[in-house]
Amino acid sequence: AVNPALGVAATTMESQRGTLAAGDVLLLYTDGLTELRNMSKEMLGQERLGEGFLRICVNDGDRGVGAISSGLRQLLDGQDV
Repeated sequence: AVNPALGVAATTMESQRGTLAAGDVLLLYTDGLTELRNMSKEMLGQERLGEGFLRICVNDGDRGVGAISSGLRQLLDGQDV
């Protein structure tokens, strides 16, 4: 997370390479997801999203992408957004 948001400032971007092994999961999202608010006007935030995603992967990751997707939907629905 060293690059600024696209279009905010002129900058030189860094590229990085990584390797995903069998069973690894890559989650891509925009700030719109972390800025979702619940009924108490609290944002989901990166920390809560990260903790929830980790819990989902530990509990349901071996059941595949469909189970992970369902878990994420439940996490977001719990935000009452």
